[in-house]
Amino acid sequence: MFNKHVYLLLVVFFTTQVLSINHPVSPKGVLPDVVINEFQADPDATNGDANGDGTVNTSQDEFVELYNNSVSDLDISGWTLNDSVGVKHTFPANTIVPGECSIVVFGGGTPTGLFGGSLTQTASSGNLGLNNGGDSIILNNGTSDVAAYAYSSEGGQNQALTRDPDITGSFVLHSTTTSGSLFSPGTKHDGSFFNGCVTGDIPPQVSSTVPAESASQVSTSTTITVNFSEEVVATASAATIDCGTGNLSYSGLPLTSDVITLTPDSALPDNSFCTVTLVANEITDTDGGDDQLDGDGDIIGGDNYSWSFATGTPNLEIWEIQGDSITSAYDGFTISSNGNIVTALDTNGFFMQTPDARDDGDSNTSNGIFVYTGAAPAVLVGDMVDVSGGIVEYFEFTEFSGGVSISVQSSGNPLPTALLLNDNFPPNDPEDAVCSTDQTTHKYECLEGMHFDMLQGFISSGFVGFFGANTDDVYVRAGSARAFREPGIDYPGIHDLPLFDGNPEILEMDIDGLTLPLEKYTGGTEVSIKGVFGYDFGEYEIWPSEINIINENVTPAPVRGHSNIEATVASANLYRFFNDVDDPGIEDDDTILDTPTYQLKLDKLSKYFINDLNTPLIIAMQEVENIDVLDDLADRISLNGGPTYTTVLIEGNDRGGIDVGFMYQASAVTVNSLTQLGASETQSSNGALLHDRPPLHMDSTITLGADSMDLHLLVVHMRSRGGIEGTESTRVREKRFEQANSVANMIDSIQTNNPGEAVVTLGDFNAFQFTDGYVDVIGQITGTANELDNEWWSAPLFASNPLTNAVQTLVSSQQYSYIFAGSAQVLDHALLNDTALLYFNEMRYARGQADVNLSYESDATTSRRVSDHDGFVLFLALPSDLIFYNRFE
Repeated sequence: MFNKHVYLLLVVFFTTQVLSINHPVSPKGVLPDVVINEFQADPDATNGDANGDGTVNTSQDEFVELYNNSVSDLDISGWTLNDSVGVKHTFPANTIVPGECSIVVFGGGTPTGLFGGSLTQTASSGNLGLNNGGDSIILNNGTSDVAAYAYSSEGGQNQALTRDPDITGSFVLHSTTTSGSLFSPGTKHDGSFFNGCVTGDIPPQVSSTVPAESASQVSTSTTITVNFSEEVVATASAATIDCGTGNLSYSGLPLTSDVITLTPDSALPDNSFCTVTLVANEITDTDGGDDQLDGDGDIIGGDNYSWSFATGTPNLEIWEIQGDSITSAYDGFTISSNGNIVTALDTNGFFMQTPDARDDGDSNTSNGIFVYTGAAPAVLVGDMVDVSGGIVEYFEFTEFSGGVSISVQSSGNPLPTALLLNDNFPPNDPEDAVCSTDQTTHKYECLEGMHFDMLQGFISSGFVGFFGANTDDVYVRAGSARAFREPGIDYPGIHDLPLFDGNPEILEMDIDGLTLPLEKYTGGTEVSIKGVFGYDFGEYEIWPSEINIINENVTPAPVRGHSNIEATVASANLYRFFNDVDDPGIEDDDTILDTPTYQLKLDKLSKYFINDLNTPLIIAMQEVENIDVLDDLADRISLNGGPTYTTVLIEGNDRGGIDVGFMYQASAVTVNSLTQLGASETQSSNGALLHDRPPLHMDSTITLGADSMDLHLLVVHMRSRGGIEGTESTRVREKRFEQANSVANMIDSIQTNNPGEAVVTLGDFNAFQFTDGYVDVIGQITGTANELDNEWWSAPLFASNPLTNAVQTLVSSQQYSYIFAGSAQVLDHALLNDTALLYFNEMRYARGQADVNLSYESDATTSRRVSDHDGFVLFLALPSDLIFYNRFE
């Protein structure tokens, strides 16, 4: 699984099976007809144990099923299975796939079971790493691609994608096939075997029953019929029938047949659930070795088989229906639940909840449930209703659906007590369970369908994800402040190092999950919300019925104007700013924007620099393709009424083609020199280049009227935190650590060579104002890093005379420039030496990038979301005599 873009490292384990089937073997190098028949990129977190090892692991249970669509056995030894990143599995020696059979490659674990007689292996790289949101699956024979398939967001639906019909059909969600199951590795989607897979003698299985599993409104005088896959010998003790009052007596056994019929000696109780159990060791087949019943379908005898049905329409409380599991034990049954209160309306149904007086008091069971009506419901909030209908798990969201009957008993009733969401609930501690069941899977299951009241809260992010419905969802935190990143390693952390709890209290809100219109909300906006807890495709969410704005974070929010003695210096990350030209060379060989998109971004950026950042004298740029792009931007700013900027940029080492550079107003700024630093420095452990985007030093003089100052600017764009955990973690942490020390040495050299002059290091440091527990990048540079708080540390160069981080001068609520997973955080900093600090008035971020919805990217009327970072401006005063400046005499 690759959702949230984190790879999991797995132990390498694989097995090879060669089945003794008399097929000729195709020689290597001959391209056979191999079909990618099924794959799973996003295993269900609860029911996703595709490899059968008894443990759900959303990485290990990924798999790819390859079908040999020929009558000849196929030797694929040495072939590779790849995704869009690279090789994920190399097939070991003697990997021979029988004709008309398949091989399944799992992400990891210990594949357990027959898998229809297909071969099974686990990824030799330790994982398959298939992205939920889209990826490629490629089988290569060492010379060319034999089979390939590219998928998009449909891969992230908590189940496999399979061809329907098998081998020849198009890919569909596995749950939509006739089996309704989530996956079928090694078999056809209905569980039947491929023709070329041989398994030997198979134990008997149950083919069908009457009444069927979850059958409802069954007659109390019914007989019970069981159809087996082959003839069996069933003893007198082969079955039990229990309708809640103990085992019932019946006739029909013993018997030798492939069909048995059980006739209860008396009528079954009405409006009851009945369970029939077939006892495996009392049922054997009549061929081969007298195999016992295979009740769980793993092709291994000895397991009982049970199923349930309902007579009449049993009546249950909502908390009985919901239970304490992800799915209801009554899924598929038709039941009733009476005397519940309507708490919220949707366009195609409503929520109802158990009145307080009938609450079971169990924190693990929810008192709320959704009733699907298919159209606008004919009920009102406050109605007391009786409901009967089928219970359905709609992608694990429990609801009444299908044949629903609703009777309103009264109206205007008080609602059950609402869940109160505030600073303390949901809990801020990841180990403080909301539901006392498994937090990794059941996080808010015990609240599903229940209504809540959030008297005060904050929109933490104007969007959740970068594609699909998540672009319109927002993150919310209940209580008196929005969520901020805190020091430390993400939970569960590493012993004795600072721990960041991950802000588990953050909630995802689907704005139009009920009847509210879809509106754009800005991060940092204070709100009050009423609604219900929902569940949608593997995610717990809140669905609002009412949102009230208390204090809006209005964007764009430009920085203030500057006085005639203030020099303004800005930093801006331009979010992979490429033009519409296919430039030669690897340094610019990446994104190529289409011309309308490029022109739109030029216009939006010109608004950003003119109106939001208020035309700074100098702008330090990150994530720019080349000097041509900066020149186009300078021209567009001038065309749209801004000042004239001169541009400078030196190409760096970044394989993605992004660089750092400057724009400045030559009318007030004289550039004495421009020097790229550290371009050839290497990482100590591997000899690779240390700086992908080498820092750029601009030695300048700013003149405002009769006043001037010498200013050294060092623009940086440092290594991201991507990969800081996982297979590349050691390399990534070391690189960030060594980059930080390298930059500190650059600053020291600039100061040494230019004594008494102001030095400001600014840009995208990809680091917080405090340690992340692995490396305190800012602290290593400024001199404040603490050995006990970091996995990687050395005595900082400036420990005795630390640099000043301008971010620390801001009030805490303004200390952010980027939003990740709903947590506001600082990545963009300005570090000042003592001389620069004498000139420093203040720092301000221009708001309107990090906080807002992604849809603004295409809005030509505004500067919003032209970047994913909020840029900032430093205000530096140029008094005639510094000794009397800043109230110091």
